[in-house]
Amino acid sequence: MEVLGFWPKLISLLESNPSGSDENDLIKFHTCWICGTAVQNNPKSQVAFLKRDPLPTILEILCHASEATQAKAMYCLSSTLKHAPEETQVMKKFSEAHGWEALHDCLRGPSMTLRRKTVFLINTLVLEESLDLEELRSAGLLNTLIASLSPSRAIPAGKDGELSSQDEDYVEKVLRTIATLLINSSTRPNQVISDDEKNLVTEVLKELKLDSASFKQLVESSGIGESEWSQALESLGPFSLE
Repeated sequence: MEVLGFWPKLISLLESNPSGSDENDLIKFHTCWICGTAVQNNPKSQVAFLKRDPLPTILEILCHASEATQAKAMYCLSSTLKHAPEETQVMKKFSEAHGWEALHDCLRGPSMTLRRKTVFLINTLVLEESLDLEELRSAGLLNTLIASLSPSRAIPAGKDGELSSQDEDYVEKVLRTIATLLINSSTRPNQVISDDEKNLVTEVLKELKLDSASFKQLVESSGIGESEWSQALESLGPFSLE
């Protein structure tokens, strides 16, 4: 891309006037797909792409395009953020572009597909030791993420709130992410879960267990090992899900 001089042209297409037309949306759809594919697991392309400060534009598309194009923007964003070389300072740029706020919007949006993709990205990002949990907290994202596990607290999906928020795949991904956060909380000073957040997790897990006939199976299908789950629960202090 860099050698062929494609990046300026692709950035120009991403930044094209947001007229709201189907044609403009389709252009952004394909451009996000091309850019995401080009930078995925490609450090050199990530460096070249990020030099052009694409994150604000990608986030704008993520929040305001059609559902299909939002999904491609999320693909592009994920490919850009994951495993980017340290020299790019990608997470600093992401935060400065209000990226966590954008992901928070996606978690509350009508598209369950986008919610699933958002949680998958969040789980990937919280694996990074350098991540400061305060950024998720200040964006309002952390509480929304935890509460989205709760049948009674989660925001319904669909344009008119007609769809259940308790999509099986989504719930599994959120549970996996919360387990990761709880485990990290006991070992990483920059990722400590507050007492209020622990209390919310406890309340939500108890509600989820009462609402689910196969809570143990849900934990297993979330890809959480038995020892991992025990470690996560230990970080909550003395309480029982029985």
